[in-house]
Amino acid sequence: MLKQVIDNDTFFELIKSELALGKTASFTVKGSSMRPFYQDSKTVVTVIKPNQLKKHDVVLAHYQGKVILHRIIKIEENTLTLRGDATIKKEVVLLNNIFGVVLSHQTKRTIKEDHKGYRCLAYLWVKNPLRRFLLKLRSL
Repeated sequence: MLKQVIDNDTFFELIKSELALGKTASFTVKGSSMRPFYQDSKTVVTVIKPNQLKKHDVVLAHYQGKVILHRIIKIEENTLTLRGDATIKKEVVLLNNIFGVVLSHQTKRTIKEDHKGYRCLAYLWVKNPLRRFLLKLRSL
């Protein structure tokens, strides 16, 4: 299989095109902002065009000139508040800046994002009062 390196803007335009056609797209996650659930260069996510978004969905969004893959932590009318699972900073985006939602992810095994057990774990991580402390410990 031929491997070709392209810039992020071109890559995500291709992803958007596939999603607009009703197809799914899969890619390997880069970065550590979604740890502990997504591992840098190890986790493959499969995304689809968003239909109905729910709190705790992981979405692809345009934010300040770049594309981010973060979890929805709040929904208010036309705005969503996103945050990486391993970050403290929140991003507020308009609904029309969302162009993909994660359907499943695979590091060692495939996990569907709507699986009740996974959603429960994600909820507990997002709501964990020790989360901020644990993130600081990890950065030491």
